[in-house]
Amino acid sequence: MKTCSQAVANKLLDLAAEANKEVSQLKLMKLVYLVHGFSLAINNKSALNPHYDTIEAWKFGPVIPGLYHEFKHFGTAPITKKATFIDDTFEVKEAELTDHDIVRACEYVWRSYGHLSSDQLVDFTHAPGSPWSKVANLGYNQIIPDSDTKAYFKILVNIVEKYAV
Repeated sequence: MKTCSQAVANKLLDLAAEANKEVSQLKLMKLVYLVHGFSLAINNKSALNPHYDTIEAWKFGPVIPGLYHEFKHFGTAPITKKATFIDDTFEVKEAELTDHDIVRACEYVWRSYGHLSSDQLVDFTHAPGSPWSKVANLGYNQIIPDSDTKAYFKILVNIVEKYAV
């Protein structure tokens, strides 16, 4: 399976399980968005599948609608199952991330942001000048362009690199 939001989400859920941490769907949504942003900025490639993964500006930040619908039944409770898809033989399988660069982006995001609460991640994605804030000013449910996400995350990467020891 090509890289997609479900595969990224499952990798983050694996990392959370390894750390013995629980993740809500809101927190997972923000972490997947961060993986996407850092992958665009560092790897110059999307962590999502452009054929069916879009990012929209919803009230609580950037949302990938398909991923939201995959996990919405958990509400605010911890996610206990991975995302699945139906393959070409009509078998249900767990989405698996195989792209090494995006796996590394997942690991970076988990190490750097996995300890934050859902509310803190919402605040982070709502920061003035963020891609979400630009689009949400036009109204909710609008698509956040990858070009805006990439430019914003390049700035974040430059700041991190500037202050790295």
